[in-house]
Amino acid sequence: MASFPDLRPDRGSANAEHQAARSFRRLAVLLALLALCVVAFLAVSELATLHGTKALVPPPASLTLDVSGPATGTGAAA
Repeated sequence: MASFPDLRPDRGSANAEHQAARSFRRLAVLLALLALCVVAFLAVSELATLHGTKALVPPPASLTLDVSGPATGTGAAA
C-alpha cells in the first residue's frame, strides 16, 4: 500500500474536512442562537399580552376606571 501514493491520505483532505466541521459547528451555533432568540421573543410577547384570568396581577383600578365622563360631586360649586 505504501507504493501507491494515490491511496495515502494527504493533509489537504484532512484540512478540508476540519474546515467543513468548523463551518458546520458555526452554523449549528448560529441556528441554536437564532432559535433561542425566537423563543425568548415569543415568550416575552405572550407574557406582555396576558388578559383576563390568565394574568398574574390584575391591573390597578385607576387604569380600568371609565374616565370619559365628567366627574360628579367633585370640585368647587359655582
